Amino acid sequence: MVIRSTSNPYGGHSYVSDDPSDFHPLSRPRTACPTFSTTLKTSLLSPGLLLHSTLLPSLAVNSSLAGISYTVARLSNRLEAKDLIWPLGPLLNAWWSAVFRHQFAHHPVSIFTAYKALARPEKLILTGVTLWGGRLFYRVLSRMLKREKGRDKPAYESLKRQHGFSWNKIWWKKFVPEIGWLTLISLPVVTPFRLGYYSGAVIQQSLSSITQKGWAQALSVGLFTMGLTMEVLADWQLDRFKMGKGIGIGSGTRSRSGSLEKENGNGVKFTQPGWTVETGVNGRRVSVSRERENREEKICKEGVWGIVRHPNYLGDALVHLSFPLMLYASDLLTPIAMLGPLANYLYLRCVGGDKTDEYTRTRRYSSEDVSKKIEFDRYRRERNSFWPDKGQIYNKWTWIIVGCGVTGALVERLVMGVV
Repeated sequence: MVIRSTSNPYGGHSYVSDDPSDFHPLSRPRTACPTFSTTLKTSLLSPGLLLHSTLLPSLAVNSSLAGISYTVARLSNRLEAKDLIWPLGPLLNAWWSAVFRHQFAHHPVSIFTAYKALARPEKLILTGVTLWGGRLFYRVLSRMLKREKGRDKPAYESLKRQHGFSWNKIWWKKFVPEIGWLTLISLPVVTPFRLGYYSGAVIQQSLSSITQKGWAQALSVGLFTMGLTMEVLADWQLDRFKMGKGIGIGSGTRSRSGSLEKENGNGVKFTQPGWTVETGVNGRRVSVSRERENREEKICKEGVWGIVRHPNYLGDALVHLSFPLMLYASDLLTPIAMLGPLANYLYLRCVGGDKTDEYTRTRRYSSEDVSKKIEFDRYRRERNSFWPDKGQIYNKWTWIIVGCGVTGALVERLVMGVV
């Protein structure tokens, strides 16, 4: 048997043998794209492709993660541990399907060999889901660790105080449904490594030239960059707002102590209740009345939070939409993979996203801080929840996000031209 390495147009490497019986799944020959009708029949109606190759492996990974997080949540009495499986599910599913599962194949290969055999679009998919999942996992975990021991996310605290709450019910009401949602959402980062060219289920498309495919891939990278940037900025600006700091470019800082520190003629400092200190861009210290602070500082409405009320959810939707676009531009898209961004969007809009979040916040504000509830209602009238209105074309943060996306696309094109 003679094994040799060959390259492909996207920069990956295939390891082939003179003996067809020695072909590893990584090196199986790629077949021509079938018609769209054949594609739908093959990928959507074949139980073998759906169950054995995509859904069942992903379901197994997500169920294991859910079992671990449920155990941690119950032992620590912190339901927030459930949120850890959302970034880890797609992330571990992608790496298992692309790299690690080949360690247990009939003809095992090393991790380095499995990764090197991936084509450039496949590596971009893997890199993208790693950046997105790693950032979100760090965000959720760090937020958990900052809370007091035994304290939970406010929305989950309210849920645990409801009549009839029990951990046994939570497993079936929360964890089990989210396993199913995660399995569908993970499809775009699983199918290229398990189906791809080899299944006969790739959608035939008209992007024939390498140049056209390259720019379509750059568009996907730009969309991903926009979504990830919006998520990062949303979290960063919200944290700075809670700390009383400026969140815009060139913003100053604000002390929310509720008193203005002054100095009398003898050099003795004293405080004047009902005032706060604001440091402007030029470093001048000015006083702002507590009445103004209470009126304007209850809800974060600046930065990307001035584009929509849930910029983190919008960014998440853009990230997941970029994966099928990358697959389409690379001749790797199967119809079943399109269920991923659709399931993610439906979950964010109809199940556990903006509507659920605003419902719990409205109830909490109504009982804890009426003035905050009034400000939140005003915010809801002024800004859309998920998709920006046409007036946001004049918002500088809209163009900052778009500019980041364009920059990401251009960098991808430069790298692709060099590598």
